Amino acid sequence: KTIELNLKIGEAGKNIEGIEVELTKNLETINALDEEIYLYEEQINTISQNLSQIETQIRQAETMLNDIEKRYEYQKGLLEKRLLYAYKSGKTRYLDVLLSSTDIMDFISKYHFVSEMIRYDEKLLESITAQKNKMQEVNRQLENAKTNLKNNKDEQKKIAISLENSKIIRNSYVNKLTREELKIQEELNLYQDELNL
Repeated sequence: KTIELNLKIGEAGKNIEGIEVELTKNLETINALDEEIYLYEEQINTISQNLSQIETQIRQAETMLNDIEKRYEYQKGLLEKRLLYAYKSGKTRYLDVLLSSTDIMDFISKYHFVSEMIRYDEKLLESITAQKNKMQEVNRQLENAKTNLKNNKDEQKKIAISLENSKIIRNSYVNKLTREELKIQEELNLYQDELNL
């Protein structure tokens, strides 16, 4: 019976050697999975930082857009008032102002005043056009940032799923190693117990 038990112990030893080779392969797989998990976590951290920056940019762009819209509405209101006044006073208002001059100095003064009014109206129109163009540009940037935000969130979800899958696979390898090690150890303990009897 001792010979038989020694044979079983020898056989168990061979099984252990085979399992050690498999354990080495499994440990290599686990190490590769650990590296993969680390890379996924780094990607998620990088994307999270990007998301934070994009969200900040979106808030800033929305604030800027709000300010631009307020200025645009204010300047548009001024222009509407000026146009309404010009319409009510008639087409000849500037000419009437110039012709009502009492002397050459009064004429030059009124001419300068009329020129300034025309220049002010032109600048107001240019400013309104510039504000409108700026609003459109900020809106485009805002839409691009929102699209970028959505794409980054989608990418983050995909990586999180890959991360979870890698963790599950890693845990299955760890559990597999533990079960096989426990099984072999139990067999060796049984054989040793039989030898000691």
